[in-house]
Amino acid sequence: GIEDMCLLNEAISGLPYLLDSSVSNEGENWSMGQCQLFCLGRFLLKRNRILVVDSIDSATDAILQRVLRHEFSECTVINVAHRVPTVIDSDMVMVLSYVKLLFLLYIAGHLKLSPISPK
Repeated sequence: GIEDMCLLNEAISGLPYLLDSSVSNEGENWSMGQCQLFCLGRFLLKRNRILVVDSIDSATDAILQRVLRHEFSECTVINVAHRVPTVIDSDMVMVLSYVKLLFLLYIAGHLKLSPISPK
């Protein structure tokens, strides 16, 4: 099930209603990683075509990337990445610094660097 795929079994096993249990207003009864995996489970159920993610930690990121690779391969994924392995399966990478686009990487079997000319 979804809870297996997102590794939420341990987090929900002690809850009275499992996945139907309440989440507090600020999500205080879940860790940040658990909140992200819980939201990923929602995306899996809804089968959204566009997904925006920002990695919390390397452990959560590993789970997230595995699920994205297998379940969202035909979707548009906007991934705010902080580590190179996070974008390894991407078709295009935008590198930003202080809100400026530095360059684009198009990945189609090989990396190709396309610098952005200053204007």
